[in-house]
Parts: sequence; C-alpha cells; structure tokens
Amino acid sequence: MSLPLHEKQHAYSLGKSTDSAFHQAITQVEGAIQNKEKCLGSFIDTESAFDRTNFSSIKVALRRHRVEPAQIDYWIVNKFSSQTILIAGESQAVQIRKRCSQGGVLSRLLWNMIIIELISKLNCNHFYIYSYADDLTLLVSGNIIRIE
Repeated sequence: MSLPLHEKQHAYSLGKSTDSAFHQAITQVEGAIQNKEKCLGSFIDTESAFDRTNFSSIKVALRRHRVEPAQIDYWIVNKFSSQTILIAGESQAVQIRKRCSQGGVLSRLLWNMIIIELISKLNCNHFYIYSYADDLTLLVSGNIIRIE
C-alpha cells in the first residue's frame, strides 16, 4: 500500500483506542469553548458497515491505495463474493453482491481503506472527524457556523 491509514482513524492502530478518539474530540470541543466559539457535533454509527460494503467500493479503494498486482484485487473480491452459505443445515451457493465478513482482519483493513477518503475530505474542509472503526464523530467550530 502506498497510503497509510488516516491518523484520525483510531481503530486497529497500535497505541490508539476509543479513549484516544474521545480525548481528541473533547480537546477540540474544549478549545472551542475557551475561544468562545460555537461547536457543532454529529455522531454517526454506520449500521452494518461491513455487511453493506459493496465490491465496487473495495475495488476503488484498492486502486486508490495502489495495491499491486491486479490479481490481489481479483482475489480479494472473489474471496468475499464466492462464499457458500449454510441454510437450515443445507449448503447452498449464493451470489453475494456486497459483504465483508464482520470481524475479519481483511474486512477491517478494507473498511479503513474505504473510509480514509471521507475522513481526508472532511478534515480538509474545516471539519474535524475522529473515527473508530465504523463510528464517526464529526465536529465543526467557529464564531459563525453556516451550513449550506
């Protein structure tokens, strides 16, 4: 990979945790209070984030991170899309169009590769975003907060 995970992503990173994400968010809010600014926050829990991750998002993230060779891209998508599901004790092949296994090591890496673009774009636009896996805290502060 050519791009590291975003510094504002606190999940799955050595020395980071929910506590470090919370601490950074609180520090941002306290700074706004000290500067007599307003601070607006939004807290987002992406419901079933891994289950709803589609393969086109995975492919885009892999290309953006310059994962080489292209066969790895194919292998990753094939790994998730050609799973067999056990229903009522019977094995059945089913075409899966989206889904990263919740709790899988590869799923966490892929989710982080996908979410990094959102975190980067928001942080560059005067928003402060702190992320822990699929939970996001979005803050904006200032004397005048105008949402368009």
